[in-house]
Amino acid sequence: MENNILCQQKEQAAITGFFEEVSKILKECDDCDEKVKIKNILHSMNDTVSYVFLGEDKVGKTTLIKELFQNILNIEDEMDADICEYRYGEMEFTTQIVNGYQKKFISDERIKGISIIDTKGIHHVTTNSIEKMNELLQKSAVIFIVLDAGKINSPVLWDVIEEHANKKMIFFLTKCD
Repeated sequence: MENNILCQQKEQAAITGFFEEVSKILKECDDCDEKVKIKNILHSMNDTVSYVFLGEDKVGKTTLIKELFQNILNIEDEMDADICEYRYGEMEFTTQIVNGYQKKFISDERIKGISIIDTKGIHHVTTNSIEKMNELLQKSAVIFIVLDAGKINSPVLWDVIEEHANKKMIFFLTKCD
């Protein structure tokens, strides 16, 4: 995996080693029911490190993602869903939008172990999507807050920031020219 500022490589290497060891143990196990239980637990544990990009409409969230993940993610400027999650998949695939949420699987191995979550402007997220957005924010490793330097006074965005104040956050100011 290439160096990526968002990927915690030491932790990812440790997790990979752990899964390899457990895989060896599973091959030697004869109890099929136990194998299924362990595999299900491992699949839930083998989740990705999630990064959520949050901000008002047209502040540069998607542009920032494109810049950070050049040549890895093919992101369109206009999102169909309120929330779009980009993650690794063996095949390129896009799910249907359900309650404003959509997943796009990318076959580039450089994104393995990483989940990038792009959101529409905070004022445009529908009530159907708010619960999913809060769930993703709770699970995220870092929340990237993107603010327009001329309009940092967004009560709705600051309410979300306060609600998730226990999370690691990185703030970006755009349009500073």
